[in-house]
Amino acid sequence: MKFKWITINNVEYGSAKMLRWEMLHKPLGLAPETKEMPEETNSLHLIALDSKKVVGSVSFLPESEIKGRMYQMVMSEEYRGKGFGRKLLYRLEEGLEKKGIYYVYLYAYKEVEGFYQQMGYQSEGPIVEKIGVPHRLMKKTLQKKEAEYGS
Repeated sequence: MKFKWITINNVEYGSAKMLRWEMLHKPLGLAPETKEMPEETNSLHLIALDSKKVVGSVSFLPESEIKGRMYQMVMSEEYRGKGFGRKLLYRLEEGLEKKGIYYVYLYAYKEVEGFYQQMGYQSEGPIVEKIGVPHRLMKKTLQKKEAEYGS
């Protein structure tokens, strides 16, 4: 499995967007989006490839030089439960640290909250409803450079 950073101009972007729709929005009866959302253009997109097939995707919207929101992390059904989602998330966090981004938050579907907790994310606040689905705000502070100096 390979991981690749892409933009909305990469050929793989359409496949990643379709995978996200199939896994997250199609089950809710939502139609695929026809226009690009502004956040897509400004986001970092990381995909997982098996050969040339997009099998996983995660997006991250920077909100400042050190903070942002992760969204729409998905892994194809046949790759779930095999550790590939963890690898995708680790690779995202590595890339963010290299860019100096240390504070990550997301709104997780209630049924995957445990996955993110295992990955070091802390649940915060009450369950909120987004697009008709219960979500929980989750946050994580990645390794900061100051940690190397004992602070």
